[in-house]
Amino acid sequence: MKPVYQELYNSLLGTIPKDRLIVDTLRTIAYGTDAGLYRKTPQIAIVVESETELQWVMGECCRFRLAFTFRGSGTSVSGQAISDSVLIMLGKGWEGVEILENGTLVKTSVGNTGSRINALLAPFGKKLGPDPASIQSATIAGIVANNSSGMTCGVARNSQNTIQGMRMILADGTLLDTMDPESRGQFVKTHPRIVSCLKELADRINQDTLLTEKIKQKYQIKNTTGFSVNALIDHDDPIDMLEHLMVGSEGCLGFISQVQFKTVDNLPRKATAMIAFDDLMTACDALQMLKDCPVDAAELMDRRTIAAVEDLPGVPGFLKTLGKHAATLLVETRAKTRHILEEQTRAIIAALSQINTVLPIIFYDDEKECRRLWEIRQGFDPIICARSKPGTIMISEDIAVPVKDLGPALVDFHDLFHRHGYDDAVIFGHALAGNLHFVLLQDFNTKKEILRYQGFMEDLVKIVVDKYNGSLKAEHGTGRNMAPFVRYEWGEKIYKIMEEIKTLLDPYTLLNPGVIINENPQAHVSDLKRFPLVDPLVDKCIECGFCERFCVSHGLTLSARQRIVILRIIQQLEKSKEDPETLKALNESAQYHLVDTCASDGLCSLACPSGINVGQFVKTLRSKTAGPLKRFTGQVAGHHMNVVTRTGRVSLLTCNFVQKKSGDEPLVNLSKCIGKIRGKSAFKIFSHMPRPQRETIFKKKPSGPESSGSAGIPCNGQAVYFPSCINRTMGGDSKIPKDPGIITVTQRLFRKAGFELVYPRNLESLCCGLAFESKGLKQAAAKLSISLGNALFDSSRGGKLPILCDMSPCLLHMKKTLPESLALFEPVEFILTFLIPHLQINPTEEPIVVHPVCSLKKMGMEDKLMALARLCSSSVRATRTNCCGFAGDKGFTTPELNSHGLKNLKAMIPQEVKQGFSTSRTCEIGLAEETGIPFQSILYLVDQCTSAIKN
Repeated sequence: MKPVYQELYNSLLGTIPKDRLIVDTLRTIAYGTDAGLYRKTPQIAIVVESETELQWVMGECCRFRLAFTFRGSGTSVSGQAISDSVLIMLGKGWEGVEILENGTLVKTSVGNTGSRINALLAPFGKKLGPDPASIQSATIAGIVANNSSGMTCGVARNSQNTIQGMRMILADGTLLDTMDPESRGQFVKTHPRIVSCLKELADRINQDTLLTEKIKQKYQIKNTTGFSVNALIDHDDPIDMLEHLMVGSEGCLGFISQVQFKTVDNLPRKATAMIAFDDLMTACDALQMLKDCPVDAAELMDRRTIAAVEDLPGVPGFLKTLGKHAATLLVETRAKTRHILEEQTRAIIAALSQINTVLPIIFYDDEKECRRLWEIRQGFDPIICARSKPGTIMISEDIAVPVKDLGPALVDFHDLFHRHGYDDAVIFGHALAGNLHFVLLQDFNTKKEILRYQGFMEDLVKIVVDKYNGSLKAEHGTGRNMAPFVRYEWGEKIYKIMEEIKTLLDPYTLLNPGVIINENPQAHVSDLKRFPLVDPLVDKCIECGFCERFCVSHGLTLSARQRIVILRIIQQLEKSKEDPETLKALNESAQYHLVDTCASDGLCSLACPSGINVGQFVKTLRSKTAGPLKRFTGQVAGHHMNVVTRTGRVSLLTCNFVQKKSGDEPLVNLSKCIGKIRGKSAFKIFSHMPRPQRETIFKKKPSGPESSGSAGIPCNGQAVYFPSCINRTMGGDSKIPKDPGIITVTQRLFRKAGFELVYPRNLESLCCGLAFESKGLKQAAAKLSISLGNALFDSSRGGKLPILCDMSPCLLHMKKTLPESLALFEPVEFILTFLIPHLQINPTEEPIVVHPVCSLKKMGMEDKLMALARLCSSSVRATRTNCCGFAGDKGFTTPELNSHGLKNLKAMIPQEVKQGFSTSRTCEIGLAEETGIPFQSILYLVDQCTSAIKN
C-alpha cells in the first residue's frame, strides 16, 4: 500500500472498525471487479454503514486528495463501480424502508435491492417504475445512479421521472435532504456558488433554442449517456436541478443515500402473446401499430436470438419452423380486471389485423403460461453463456433509436456484426422504447481481438449518432465503456456544460474519475479483463455478481463470483510470472478465504445465468488438495461409520456432562484458547449442543414378504426410514427438557398414521457420503453411496417402498448419487404425500418460524414447507435468510461463517415467536444459538399438532 493510503487508513481507524478497512491483497483484488469489461484493484476498500461514516470517509479522501468510487452490488456492465484508488462499499446499514400514503410513495435507503422494495410494495398493488433485468441483485444505489429502466419501464417510469426527493452527500461532505425545506434553505445559504452556477447553466441552455430542442429530443428515447442535462430545462429550482442531475450521475457528482419514489401500479391481471413475423421490418411495422395500444411490454427477438432459445424446454414448437429472416415480439398487456384485460387483448389484435403474422395471435392469461413465455426472454443470458467459447467475455451493448427508425437500424446493425466478424451476435430489446441490446462474445487475450472490438465500437458510434441521432447508452449507464464518446454524441456545447457540472460539484476530480468525463480516447479498451481458463465448471462465469445475494460468505471473506476472480488472477499470474509477490500473497490467503469459508451449498447456481455451482467447484478443489493422510483417514472413517457415530455420541455425552456441571462457559473459553493457539477458530461449543442419541433406539425390522405394489407406494402400510448418521449421533436439544430426539418423534408420528417403519440392514454402518464429498473425499463418498444404495434397494423391495431420510441435505445428495429406481423423500414431501391423509390435524395458535435450508430451496420445496407449517399453525413466518452457514460441520469448525450468515436473523423474528422448525439437524443448532429460540425438525411440529384418526 502506498504511503498516502497508509495515512488515510490510519486516519480512518477508530471511526471505521478495522474489519471494514480492507487492504489485504486478496480481498482488494476480489473487490476490483464488477460485471463490466474492466478490472482495477483498489488500494483500500471501505465498508460504510451510515451517512455519518460516509461523510467522514469522503472528507478524509478529499483531505488527502485521493480519488474514490462508490459501489452497490457491482452488477453494472459499463465499468462504473471499480477503482484503483479508494472503493467505498455499502454495508447492511443502508436497508431502511418506509412505505408512505398506502404505497403511493416509498422512501428507501440505497442498500436495498429493487426486488425487496417491490416485495414490500406488492400488498399495496404497487411497484417501482424502474425494472432492470438485474433487479434481484441491483441496489437502489445503482438503479438510481445509472438511471436504470427495464422491460416495462420506458422513459416515463425511470428513476429520473419517478424520483420525489432524495438525501445526498456532496464531495465536501455536505448532506442535503431535498425532502426537507429547512435543509434546502440551509443549502442555499451555505452553497450559493452551486446554486447560482446551476441557474446560469440552465439560463444558457434555455436561451439557446437549438440546445434546448436537442436535449428534449434526445430524452424522448432512453438515454443514460453523460450527465442528465435535461434536469436543467425540466426544473426551475436549482435544488430540484441538482437532485435530478444526481440521477444517472454514476457516483461522479456525489453520493445518494436515500430516495423517495413515486410508485406505479402493479396491475394484477396480465396476458402475454408471442407474435411471429416473416422479417424484422414487418415486426417493426407492427410496433408502430402497438404504440397507441394498451401494451406494457413488447420484447423484440431477431432470428439469431430465436435460434438460441428454440430448443429450451417448454418453448413453443412453432419457433423452430420460422424462416431465416423471421422475428418475434413478446407482447404483454396488464389490467385491473379480467374484463378490461380481454378488451385490451382484442384491441391489440385488431390493431395488428393489417399486419401479416406467421400464425394467428393468441394471448394467454394463465399465469403459468405467461411465466413460461417470459422465461424464454429471460433465458437469453444462460443460452449465450452456454454457447460461448471458454475464455471469452460476454459483452452486452445497449443503444436506443427512435422507434420509427428501428427497422433500418436493425439492418445496419446486422451488417455491422458481419463486417466485424461477430456472426454469433444476437439482438433483442425493449422495442416500444426503441431500446436494443446486442450481445457479443469477445476474447481480449490478443491485440488483434482488442483492435477488432475497438473498430466495431467506432463504427457503432457513427451509426447510432450520425445516422439515427440515438443514444449510445440507453439504460446501462455511460461508465468507462462509452465515456470516450460522450462528446461525440452530445456535441461540444453540451459536453462543455457537462464538464462544468463536474467541476462545480467535484472540483478536485476525485469522484469516480474516468467515468462519464474521460479525455482518454482509448479508455474503452484500457484495463480490460482477461479470462484465463481455470476449470470447465467455472470458465463460463461472466462475473455478473447475481450469485452474491445467495452467497453466505459474501462480506465475510469472498463471494462465489470473487472466488472465480481470484482463481483467474492466480492462473494469470502463474502463466505470466509478472508479479511473484502478489501471487505469493494470494496463495497464502486462498485456503481460508477461497476454500475453507465456502459453505458449498450451491445456492449460487440458482441465480447464476449459466447455472454455475461454485460450491461444487470448491469441493473439487478440496479433493485436489486432500493429502494422502486425509484421504486415508476418510477411507478408514467410511469403512467404520459405526465407530464414527459411537465416538460422536461419547463426545456429546462428555460435553453434556461438563455443561451440566459447570455451564457453557468453561468449554467456550477452552475453544477460544485453542483457537488463539491455532491462529484460527477451534471447534465451537454451542449452548444448544445436542444430547447423544440412544443407540438402542434402532429396531432392525425385516423387509417382509414381496409385494406387488407400484414403485414408491406404501405396501401394507410400510415405509423405509433411513435416519441420517447425524441424527443417529445427535439426540434432542440439551436445553429442551425431555426432548426425545428426531428418531423417536418420527417413530411416534408413523405409528399415529398407522405406518410400519422398515430400517435398512446394518444401519449403523450406512451414510450417504455427503460429509465426505464436502471435504473433497470423493472415493470414500462414492463407496458409502454404493453401500447405501444397495441397502435401500433391499429394504425397499427394489424401490417398491417409499424411503424417508430425515435430513434434507442428505436426501438431496442421495437423489444425485443413488439409483433413480429408489423413491426417495425428505421430511416435508413425505409428510404431505403419505402421512397427512392419515392424521387428524389440530393446529396450534402459537406463532412459529420456519427456516428452509439450502437443499430444500434447491429442490423447489419452499412453498411445500410453508404449506405444511400453515396446516399446523395459524401464524407462520419464514426466515429471510439464505444459507445459515452451518454447512454440515462448518458451524463447529468455522463458526464465524454461521454467525455471519445469521447475524440479522434474531432482529427479524418477533418476540412472541418461541419455536422454530427446519429440516437439518446441524442447521437447527446454529439457528437456535443465533436466535435464542429452539429450532427442531418439522417432524416435531407435525407430531405436536396431529393425532391418530379415530375410527
